[in-house]
Amino acid sequence: AEAPAEKKPSDLGTRLMTAAVAIPLILLFLYGGGLWWMLLVCVVMGLGATEFYMFMEGKGMKPHRLVGISATLGLVIIAQGSNAYYVTHLLMLAILGVLMWQLMIRRETADAISAMSVTIFGVIYVGWLGSHFVLLRNVGVEVAGKYFSRGGAGGVSSFLKGIGLSGGSSTAAHAGHIENIGMLFMLLAIAGTFLADTGGYFMGRKFGKTKLAPSISPKKSWEGLGGSLIGATLGCMLIKLAYTLLFPEEKFAAEFEYYHCAILGALITVFGLAGDLVESMLKRDARVKDASGLLPGHGGFLDRLDSLNFTVPLTYYYVKIYYFMNLTPDVGAQVSKFLQRYGIGG
Repeated sequence: AEAPAEKKPSDLGTRLMTAAVAIPLILLFLYGGGLWWMLLVCVVMGLGATEFYMFMEGKGMKPHRLVGISATLGLVIIAQGSNAYYVTHLLMLAILGVLMWQLMIRRETADAISAMSVTIFGVIYVGWLGSHFVLLRNVGVEVAGKYFSRGGAGGVSSFLKGIGLSGGSSTAAHAGHIENIGMLFMLLAIAGTFLADTGGYFMGRKFGKTKLAPSISPKKSWEGLGGSLIGATLGCMLIKLAYTLLFPEEKFAAEFEYYHCAILGALITVFGLAGDLVESMLKRDARVKDASGLLPGHGGFLDRLDSLNFTVPLTYYYVKIYYFMNLTPDVGAQVSKFLQRYGIGG
């Protein structure tokens, strides 16, 4: 967000104190990975879903809050031991569960459409998008399982290993350090989003004149978007450089080219802006300034997740496509030939 309303000094101090506590905690859980990261994501997304349904209730709607929060947590948990394919299956079951709850438990026709719609939207907006925080952290395991073992990344065995109920896998032995690259890509998504926001703030504050979306977020400008682009692209390249220096043994991380970091940074700028505007639109419609006051100086969890809930899934699918193209030579060759045939490829 660019050039926000001027805050009191005490407000800035509160924001910095909250960040000083939250950032090391996030990095610690991110480094730990596995169940630790999943538990943190469960807490954050569970509270985010609670905030979402609370301000929808404030608008006069009657969402199935318990069902929505339970489905959100279920999506995050199932993501720990599987991949997006199985998470999407659970999402379909969650949608059916909302419909059945309305039909068999609530048994009301009044406001049924809005109740079911807003509940399902919350599950998708917070739960399904939020599950990608776990999917992205574990993307290396998924890629390693798919391309370096016979069993693949899915299935009951993979899920049990993912949640720590089964023994170690031979995958890591064959895949080197690829199983841990998810930490790099989570850092790229988080830092890229933060630096896009920071670059947009300073550029918008200094040069912002041309309004970007005045009816949704009046302080955003096209000049600020340029600052976001610079911050995210340079930030992603610097994060990748720092990561490869700190973890030189992770060869798969080193092979992720810098121009891909720049492309990812540019995409993060666009998707992060979209996420920011979507949440601004929701809050304006609900007539609330912040999702809650759970994070002193920062509003609520949804206020911090607005852009990340778009940029983390983006990064996950970008990484999946990148490794699919690079680790499947036949497919890569076929695509290259197709592009060359139409004069697109080199």
